[in-house]
Amino acid sequence: MNFIELRAGKSVENRPIPAFVSETTGSKYFYLLAGVHGDEVEGVYCLSQIFDWLKKCSEVDLPLVIIPTLNVDGHHHNTRVNANGVDLNRNLPSKNWSPKVLEKKYHPGPCLLY
Repeated sequence: MNFIELRAGKSVENRPIPAFVSETTGSKYFYLLAGVHGDEVEGVYCLSQIFDWLKKCSEVDLPLVIIPTLNVDGHHHNTRVNANGVDLNRNLPSKNWSPKVLEKKYHPGPCLLY
């Protein structure tokens, strides 16, 4: 498969956030992402291996977006949270989202970051 690098932006600490889209287009895309928690490196490793395989693979033809490491600052510092101290898994839009910290390590942030 062939991929095109996207301009996904930069982190709080000015690190580029890598993102790639397959040349195969579709009305819907499958998103593969890892590294939401910077201290969970296994997913980053696994997705990098899958991404390498997909780039060599001619049998798979899917519309894909791949973000190998979403929380690049947390990954750099080996921390669960991003550079603002926010747990990105607790900062997704939902009907019951709240800025209230229910447990210390699950900080949702002061507002939604999307």
